[in-house]
Formats: sequence, C-alpha cells, structure tokens
Amino acid sequence: MEDIPYKGSAPVAQDVVSGQVSAMVSDPGLANGMINAGRVNALAVGGTRRSRTLPDAPTFTELGMPAMTGFVTWLESSRRPPPIRRCRSSATPSWR
Repeated sequence: MEDIPYKGSAPVAQDVVSGQVSAMVSDPGLANGMINAGRVNALAVGGTRRSRTLPDAPTFTELGMPAMTGFVTWLESSRRPPPIRRCRSSATPSWR
C-alpha cells in the first residue's frame, strides 16, 4: 500500500468511490454513511472488537494485521468486482 496525502477526507472519499484510489482509512461517521449508501465496502475496523454497526467487517487483528486503536474503518470502492475484493481480503493477512 502507498500513502497518498489528501487535504481532508472528502476528496479521498470521492476518489475511493470513483475507483481512482483503491482504499482508505476513515472515521466511522464518514464510513457508515458511504457504506449505507452502497458506495464503499468495509474491509476492516479498528478496535479490539467488531463494530456493532458493521458486524460483518473483521477487525485488523482478525486479519493478522497490527492492531489499530480508535474507531477507524478501512474502505474500498463498491465498484470493485467481487473476485478482486475476495483476492484482496484473502491477501490482507500477509500485508504486515
């Protein structure tokens, strides 16, 4: 993964939704709105337990990644084809 600096979450959210950027880490307020609208998919959530609002999204720790503290959500565009999402999800534990 590569860090791409943005001046705020709105511009990066637009690029994730359009598919120009593959993923982002977001706060739950922005994330939940985009997830509920079907514009992005939650790949993982921060914290020690799964989110009550996103029970199907695993924690970073469940994916074998270092724990992320606080309430963050890792998102990708819902425009990605399902096979790519499955491939990314299965590859995620090796991203350390």
